[in-house]
Amino acid sequence: MLELACLIRVYEVDENGKSNGETIDITFANEIEIESTWREFTDTATILLPRFVDADIKDLDKQKENFRDRLLLWAEYHPPIEIYLGYGTPKHLAFKGVIRDIKGRVPVELICEDYMYYFKTGLVEFSNDDTTLQKLIDDFPTVIDETIDKKIQIDAKDIRIGTFITEKPMSPVKILEKLRDDYGLYSFIRFDDNGNTSLVIGKEYDEVNTKFNGNFIFYNNVIEDELEYKLEKDIQVQVEYIAKGKNEADEVRIVSPEDAFERDVEKFSFEFFLPANTKDFSDSKQKNLLISNLQLLAQQKLATIKYDGFRGSFTTFGDVFFEDEKMEANIGGFVKHGNYIQFKEQDLIFGVPEDKKNQMYFVDGVGYSFGQGGFRQKIQLGKEKIEKSFTRVLPF
Repeated sequence: MLELACLIRVYEVDENGKSNGETIDITFANEIEIESTWREFTDTATILLPRFVDADIKDLDKQKENFRDRLLLWAEYHPPIEIYLGYGTPKHLAFKGVIRDIKGRVPVELICEDYMYYFKTGLVEFSNDDTTLQKLIDDFPTVIDETIDKKIQIDAKDIRIGTFITEKPMSPVKILEKLRDDYGLYSFIRFDDNGNTSLVIGKEYDEVNTKFNGNFIFYNNVIEDELEYKLEKDIQVQVEYIAKGKNEADEVRIVSPEDAFERDVEKFSFEFFLPANTKDFSDSKQKNLLISNLQLLAQQKLATIKYDGFRGSFTTFGDVFFEDEKMEANIGGFVKHGNYIQFKEQDLIFGVPEDKKNQMYFVDGVGYSFGQGGFRQKIQLGKEKIEKSFTRVLPF
């Protein structure tokens, strides 16, 4: 029987809320629930702890007083926290963030969120009729990850986004919301295996840096599922990209596919305002390039929606179910969103073509549960991962 292992590390603060260079390591929790996905700005974690966690303090009265004092500091100053999970040893960094709130009942409940917490404060003003994403995020406040004493990097492509205006001072998160709603650019916090943290913008499916996280097989390491197999031809969706210039007549509109059924079709529409790019509309060569890039954007978007394959989620074990000398042959694994997995032997439950018997998918999100019910992962499938994929561009 596999032994569950967890490590909850809190980076301590003094009475003034400053880091004192010390940590407290907690190796037992009643329950841990973590939700991690690029579709939401913030990953969250909930931890249920016993009343006492200082095993080195033998006197229960002193232990109770010591822990109570810590909880008061944590509730007031929101110190950094890391959660490691595993079987045998807690080797996987499953969450990194801050303690946002504490419910002091028994068991004690810690409510945590990732480092997007720091981007919810502070105000930014920005106004430019022809800017780049890099120029925009340069105005974001500097955030230091105190766990490694390094600046949180911003991982975003240096792309032009045309006009961007904040009508009033906005927090960085509100600006990120505008990027998502108006440009389809999602933002989220990502950390690597070494704990280096980045604010990622527009790279939910990073074809270059993604990692393989294991094989999954029905009737083997899939405990339960909420999956539905859909055929590309049955998915009725239409994507529209519009570029507008300074003059009312300056407009380029791309709709794909053009022959989608009007009834019961789901539509996605994105609009860009390019008042400074007059040549994009007046010069035939520039206009054709704009049209080409808008068409490519539409193809990219459709590729995330229209494909033969499973949609939905499934529950599996918390780590590798069967480990092979070659990682690509592992059955199961610890999974993180943005990476990819392979479903093998899909034909066991659905009549799929031979070339779809084994199929790779990106992961959109993972819910980790740890406690009396064991260590489980609920994995939300993303788009199909194929060998040849589009390079993300914007049409300017």
